[in-house]
Amino acid sequence: MGIFCILFFILIGMLVGTKPRLQTKIIPNGSYISRARTTVINGVFIWIVFIRHMRGYGFEVYGLEYVIAKGVGALGQCCVATFLFYSGFGIMSSLKKKGDKYCRKLLTVRLPTLLLHTAIAVCIFWCVQSLYGETYETIHILLSLVTWYELGNSNWYIFITLSSYILIAISYIICQRVKNEAAIAICTLFLFVYEIFFLIENHKAHWWYDSCLCIPAGMLFFVWRTRIECGISKFKIPAWIWGIILVPLSVLLYNFAPWANYMNNIATIMFALGITLFSSCITMQKQSSFLCWCGGSALFYLYIFQRIPMIVGIKSGWDITHPLMYQTFCITCTLMIAFVSVRIFQKIDSLVQHK
Repeated sequence: MGIFCILFFILIGMLVGTKPRLQTKIIPNGSYISRARTTVINGVFIWIVFIRHMRGYGFEVYGLEYVIAKGVGALGQCCVATFLFYSGFGIMSSLKKKGDKYCRKLLTVRLPTLLLHTAIAVCIFWCVQSLYGETYETIHILLSLVTWYELGNSNWYIFITLSSYILIAISYIICQRVKNEAAIAICTLFLFVYEIFFLIENHKAHWWYDSCLCIPAGMLFFVWRTRIECGISKFKIPAWIWGIILVPLSVLLYNFAPWANYMNNIATIMFALGITLFSSCITMQKQSSFLCWCGGSALFYLYIFQRIPMIVGIKSGWDITHPLMYQTFCITCTLMIAFVSVRIFQKIDSLVQHK
C-alpha cells in the first residue's frame, strides 16, 4: 500500500473521528458554515490538492493509488472551489460586521501581508531552483514576486486571492451609498468577469480563471443563505441530497461540458455549493484539530510550499528510484515546513505590523 492510500484512509479516519451524524434538517443559524467547520473541509481538500500536484510531475502510481489519483484528477479545479467559496463568504461576513474598517484592512493589512508572505516563498523557490541550475531573467523574478510569473510555485491562486481583495474593496466603495450587500457581491462578480477576459487576453492557462467566480458566489451565498435554506425546505428534499446530486454533476460538467473556459466556473461553484449543502446536515460530535490546522492557520503554507519537496525529489530522481521514500519525503517535509512557517511568519507579521 502506497502513501497516497495511507493518506486517503487517514483523512477518512479523521473525518470518522469527528463522529459525524447525518440529520434531515439543516443545522440552524448558519453554523454549518462557521469557520470551525469550513477549516475541516478545507483541511481535507488541501491534501487532495497535494495529491493532484504530485501527479502533475508525472509521478507514476499503480493499483488503488492509481484509482485515487485518477479520481483526484477528475476533480480538476473543483478541488480548490471550497477555498475560494468560503473565502468569499468570510469576507462578506466581515464586511457586514465591520464595514469601512474591514474594507480598509483588505487593502492595508491583508493584501500587503499576503504579498510579503508570497514574496518570501518565491525567494525560497528561487534559491531551490538555483541549486539545481535553473536560471531566470531579472524581470521574470520581479514579476514572480507579485505572482504574475512563477518559479515553480503555485502562483495563480495567490494572484486571484490578492486581486479579490482589490476587487471586493472597489465594489464596496462603489456600492457604499446604496448600503446593499447583494450589490457589493454582484459588482464583485462583474469585476471578476472582466478579470477573466483580461487573463485570457494575456494568455494565462485556464486554471487561472476557471474557478475564480467561486469568490463572488460565496459572497452571494452569505447574502442569500436564509433564502436558499427556505427554498430547499419548500421542496421537502433534505439539503444533503441536493449536495449529493450537485457534487458529481459538477464534476461531469467540469470535464465534459462544451465552452469549458466559461462553464468550468459554473461547475466549481456547483461543487462548492454541493459540498456546503451536504455538510449542512452533518453534525460533528468532535473536532479534528489536525484538519482545522491544515485548513486554517497552515493552509497557505501547506499550499505554497508543498511543491518544494516535490521539486527536490524529482530533481534527485527519487520518484523513479525510491517512489515510496519520495512520497514519504514530500508529505513529511510539507508538514514540517508548514509547522515551522506558521510560527516564523507570525513573528514576521508582528514585527512588520508593530512598526
